[in-house]
Amino acid sequence: NLILTLFTGISADNPVADTAEANPMWAIVLFMVILAPILEELFFRKLVIDRLHRYGDIPAILVSGVLFGLIHGNFSQFFYAALLGMVFGMIYCRTGRLRYTIFLHMFINFFGSVYVLLMQERLGPLEDLLVITPEYIAEHLSGFLMMFGLYGMYGIAFIACIPSAIWLIRSYRPQKGSVRLSAPDRRQAILCNPALWLLAAVLLLNFALFLS
Repeated sequence: NLILTLFTGISADNPVADTAEANPMWAIVLFMVILAPILEELFFRKLVIDRLHRYGDIPAILVSGVLFGLIHGNFSQFFYAALLGMVFGMIYCRTGRLRYTIFLHMFINFFGSVYVLLMQERLGPLEDLLVITPEYIAEHLSGFLMMFGLYGMYGIAFIACIPSAIWLIRSYRPQKGSVRLSAPDRRQAILCNPALWLLAAVLLLNFALFLS
């Protein structure tokens, strides 16, 4: 968001935070923590990967991940959502179990929505955090403990992701597809696919609305 703002002058807000702050907690839990992970994993992992699996694991994982990032329709989520989508796709292809990716998806959405909102409530108004005094920390101690816990978890996840990624990549043997397409056939399948062009138009419009 910062890079986008520096180069374009457009203030890019995080639509997830805006949506979460504008809705009651029960709706956030139901739609963002429970239903969204289930439905998105059923579509992007189960449906998309199963349909593309005949071309091999790698194309299925890449397409599923990129579509998962694009469907969010904003730069705040695209890059990490696409990366997470590829990781989820690799887990699904290796295990064949959708429940693992659903659980991880729920876990991430919970900390990105419910936990952060509860933390912000306990920290108080953001403008008050510009000048922090010992008295303010003592009065909002639970919020600061939640914030340190969140950053601690992010730090552990960041440190652990490197060896985990190395282990996953080295131990994973992607399956080759049963269908082999020549280069001209691949170009024709991509460029002459009306559904792909329609999806691209919708996603570009979504990004344009985000930037407007």
